[in-house]
Amino acid sequence: SEYLKASRQLALEVLKQPDEKRIEAAWETVTSQLPDDKEKEVLQQLLADLGEKYSSNKSLVEDLLGDLKPPQLPGSDNEKVELAAWTILANTLFNMDITKTRN
Repeated sequence: SEYLKASRQLALEVLKQPDEKRIEAAWETVTSQLPDDKEKEVLQQLLADLGEKYSSNKSLVEDLLGDLKPPQLPGSDNEKVELAAWTILANTLFNMDITKTRN
C-alpha cells in the first residue's frame, strides 16, 4: 500500500540517523513536534517488541521488504529486522490521531 511505502521510506531515512536520535527524528518528521519522555518510552517499547517479533519470524520481514532492491534493501538479517520494525513504527506514527488532525 502507499502508506506502507511511505512508512518504509521514513524508516530508511530515520535509520541514517544516530541511534539516540531516531525516535525523535521519526516523531518530528510526522508530527512537526518533538516527543515527550512518555511518548519516547512508548515508542522505544514498541520498537523493542517489533524487533523481537521480526527476529523470530523472517517471513513477516520478507512480506514487508520483499519488493525492495539494493541499495535500499539491507544486507544482513539484523538490518532487515531493524528496517521492518522501523517501518511498522513509522506506519503507527502516520496512523495516530495527532497526525490525522494536526493543523
